[in-house]
Amino acid sequence: METGFEFVRSQTVQALNLTVEEYNHISGAKHFHLANDYAENVFMVAFRTVPEDSTGVAHVLEHTALCGSEKFPVRDPFFSMIRRSLNTFMNAFTTSDYTAYPFASQNRKDYFNLMEVYLDAVFFSRLDPLDFAQEGHRIEFETSGDASSPLTHKGVVYNEMKGDSSSPISRLYHAVQETLYPTSTYHFNSGGDPAVIPLLSYDDLMTFYRTHYHPANAVFMTFGDISVAEQQEKINSLALNRLSAGAIEEVSVRPETRYDTPINRELSYPVDDDDLSSKTHIVLAWLLEKNTDIEVLLKGHLLSDVLLDTSASPLRQALEKSDLATAVSPMCGFEEDHMEMNFMCGVEGSEPEHAEAIETLVLETLEKVAEEGVPQDRLEAVLHQLELSQREVGGDGMPYGLQLIFSCMSAAIHRGNPIGLLDMDSALAKLRQEILDPAFIKNLVREMLLDNPHRVRVIMKPSRELGALLIQEEADRLASIRQGMNETDCDLVIKQAAALEARQSAEEDLDLLPKVTTADVPLQKHFPSVPLSKHGNLQLAVSTAGTNGLSYHQIVTTLPALQMAQLELLPVYSQVVTEVGSAGRDYMETQHLQHSVSGGISSFSSIRSALEDAEKYQAYTTLSSRTLNREAPQMARLLRETFLEPRFDEVERLTDLIQQLSHRRMNGIASSGHQYAMLAAASSLSPVTALNDFLTGVPAVMRLNGLARSLDDEGARQSLAVRFSELHQRLRSVDPLLLLISDPGYVGAFTDEIVDIWSGTNTHGSQENLNLPSPAEAGHRAFVVTTQVNYCAAAYPTVAENQSDSAVLAILAGVLRNNYLHPAIREKGGAYGGGAGHDTNGVFRFYSYRDPRINETFADFDASIDWLLGAEITDAMLEEAVLGVISSVDSPGSPAGEIRQAFHHQLFGRDAEHRQTLRSRYLEVRQSDLRRVTERYLTSAPSLAVVTSENRLTEIDDRFEIVRVNESA
Repeated sequence: METGFEFVRSQTVQALNLTVEEYNHISGAKHFHLANDYAENVFMVAFRTVPEDSTGVAHVLEHTALCGSEKFPVRDPFFSMIRRSLNTFMNAFTTSDYTAYPFASQNRKDYFNLMEVYLDAVFFSRLDPLDFAQEGHRIEFETSGDASSPLTHKGVVYNEMKGDSSSPISRLYHAVQETLYPTSTYHFNSGGDPAVIPLLSYDDLMTFYRTHYHPANAVFMTFGDISVAEQQEKINSLALNRLSAGAIEEVSVRPETRYDTPINRELSYPVDDDDLSSKTHIVLAWLLEKNTDIEVLLKGHLLSDVLLDTSASPLRQALEKSDLATAVSPMCGFEEDHMEMNFMCGVEGSEPEHAEAIETLVLETLEKVAEEGVPQDRLEAVLHQLELSQREVGGDGMPYGLQLIFSCMSAAIHRGNPIGLLDMDSALAKLRQEILDPAFIKNLVREMLLDNPHRVRVIMKPSRELGALLIQEEADRLASIRQGMNETDCDLVIKQAAALEARQSAEEDLDLLPKVTTADVPLQKHFPSVPLSKHGNLQLAVSTAGTNGLSYHQIVTTLPALQMAQLELLPVYSQVVTEVGSAGRDYMETQHLQHSVSGGISSFSSIRSALEDAEKYQAYTTLSSRTLNREAPQMARLLRETFLEPRFDEVERLTDLIQQLSHRRMNGIASSGHQYAMLAAASSLSPVTALNDFLTGVPAVMRLNGLARSLDDEGARQSLAVRFSELHQRLRSVDPLLLLISDPGYVGAFTDEIVDIWSGTNTHGSQENLNLPSPAEAGHRAFVVTTQVNYCAAAYPTVAENQSDSAVLAILAGVLRNNYLHPAIREKGGAYGGGAGHDTNGVFRFYSYRDPRINETFADFDASIDWLLGAEITDAMLEEAVLGVISSVDSPGSPAGEIRQAFHHQLFGRDAEHRQTLRSRYLEVRQSDLRRVTERYLTSAPSLAVVTSENRLTEIDDRFEIVRVNESA
């Protein structure tokens, strides 16, 4: 069958067990197909998008393109398809230089349904002006229909980017990029600057669409076991053969104009704290070569990892040990996605006057590396990490095929060789030979950095006044607009608001959209089980998976009874135990060893309600790592040593780690406010929810901040070291359970190695399990941080997971989200997101994300319950909610990830039989069940929480306890 595609070449990538095929279409489109035997197929179409301002045109277009098309003229086909589908992934992304529309599904019918909707959306988009107003920006009167009330900005993207700009790190990143790239598209904020987004016109949007969403500017990527011929027939018949192949001006990123001398820049960011000391960010950045050269790209990774990857790396070590700052910047590292790549390094928690000294420290450290080089084993360790990342089969959190597609997308977009980024074996082999030259790393540091004059230094300092100034500037802009409006203009604003509301409320014929039904859902799903075995006193859980030559290992213990002072230190312990020395080594030796023989070590604790009773619980701590099979015994020894013999006598190291962690957590509240709000809202409902908020919520961040500030005192440092040691001894008073996962050819040998490594280890008798106090009395809390948007949450107590109503409540959340909350909170309210969910700890939660409103959103939560009790819940509404839950349950993970998940489910009593039973219950839910559980669980008063800003406190009533997060000293 003629499809218009012409075969170019194919190449088998042995390390990934797939074949990459490249095709050209007569329209100018490119297609790369990653052929393999995976049943989870992935599709993505991407367009080069190179905006020349910060109006967010590419981002607004991404949103608006998904709001209806020629074949599917409904208001929101994207979100409608999410709930009419068995997708395992569905989204759209606007990056700095391309816009991508990916999805994944394990169901062939569903896959082609989604392909049809996506292709029509991007190539035949309706782009209604009202959708532009809803998704991009618009002005409305604060009181609807009242021209005497003030104007306000609205729009989903507008509020999304107000939330983004509330993050200091995001603000710093855009400032560095703007300075480092003075003339190319990276100079601009592709997501949109909230101060500039209102300048984007509808005509600008249409022009950008016509010049960028053309087949000649498109790259198709597919992955999985559906044949390339079948995919191309669909792509061609659904879209490409209906489009003109006429020439358009080539869309590409122009090469950057290079600086002859370094550039310095200084800016401010808003804070609410009166204490401005130790809050300045200082970052240096270099512009590098193009990312289309695989050898240059690998050398960039190598150089970055050699300099920064661990605390034993020379540049990170110098920055961590400096007295000029409290932490290394989270922006340290190598960025390969831009056509011309960059390298960044710097600090946070500093002072503006330290900028020269920080820059000198960085340059002197680089000069030392250029003169002395680094030990050969450090270079080998970096190559170990590169090989590990190349070979690992992912799929946890994002489909494996999509991970591979994104890993080579930059080369495809910039007309390079994406196959080279997938098949790196030959480039890695060449690099292994090159690093044998003692001058290799010396020359690399000099060529890429020291002799490179295109360098910038950005200082971002705190300002107590800036937040109020930004609010005033927005008010002044709106006042100026209002002053220039005549009666006709006012009437147009009122009419647009009324037209948009009518459009948002209109009934639509969603039968125009394709769908799958519950009849397409298999009745059974295979959930793996992990068998346990005893080897003397050693308890093992051993399983095989298709790991592509990697081994995974975890050490798990029951969380014992702890005093409250120990319990509050637990989340900090989990973060530092893998970052200090072990088995007599100092932390730098241990960090280097981790880098050489493992893929890193992580530690975490987990607590969940019991299956039968949400008031009861189980809790565990886990130490985890992975590596290539050849390094697995060494990795296992290192993990055991970290488990048994961490060093908490490295007091300066502990201080540095806690200060770094405090900066990260404090800066992260504004960007993850919905999570913190949900934790707080649920905290009074059960011992488990109270502990989760205590360990990971805003109270934990505030305690951590107070702890970090206290460590200026030497006595406090020594006392903390003792507390960590005592907590460690308590945690290790419980016998461990060891999880081993490897491929069938190595798992037996790995098991023997583990048994040998642990032989002679003293074991302990069982100890008293963790006993939690009752939760505090219910109360509403408002957390005040520096943010331009809000995050609202409400929570209700429900039932334990094994109760039949638990499955009904999960489906209820989908019905409320799809049919009331999404239209009310996102479409009409302008928040970036909002919804509901039921968790395994017996809590039903409502939430909003990057929300311009507060009380109106809480009212929407209540109104959704009233709606459900009074509305006719159709079969379609119910089925869509069921499909959403089932697609989440059935979504595959990585081969090793599914085993790890099954193992931890078993620890908490959720074995394969239980998971299958719960899945079956979802399919059995009926409309009458939804009303019954709503009346039973959601008609009492909920617990509320909000993350907001100081200037919005006038909207908070006296039911709320006001918590100013920065006052945690």
